[in-house]
Amino acid sequence: MNKADTYIKLNRSILDWGWFTEPNTYRVFTYLILKANIKDHAFGKITVHRGELVTSYFSIAEKLRLSEKQVRTAIQHLEATGEIKRKVYNKYQVIRVVNYSKYQDSPEKSDE
Repeated sequence: MNKADTYIKLNRSILDWGWFTEPNTYRVFTYLILKANIKDHAFGKITVHRGELVTSYFSIAEKLRLSEKQVRTAIQHLEATGEIKRKVYNKYQVIRVVNYSKYQDSPEKSDE
């Protein structure tokens, strides 16, 4: 579940991220954060948790106007560096943005 009236946070430190200068990987990662569930949601017999989404290479490629090979490569980059984890099923995969809460939760308020 993602809502059109919600937003994601994008910290300026993204400029120093290793994949920032790799356009396809950066776009795919941003897309995954935008599409990830903001709360747990049932999908058939599984629960897709906050920070996860059900998708396929084809659907990402279609939405971002990339080839499936470009998406697959970007996903491999993100998985290799620990930004995401995947669980593959017959017709889809569940992708988890590993630090979703770190990226999207509000920072602790201080009394300073």
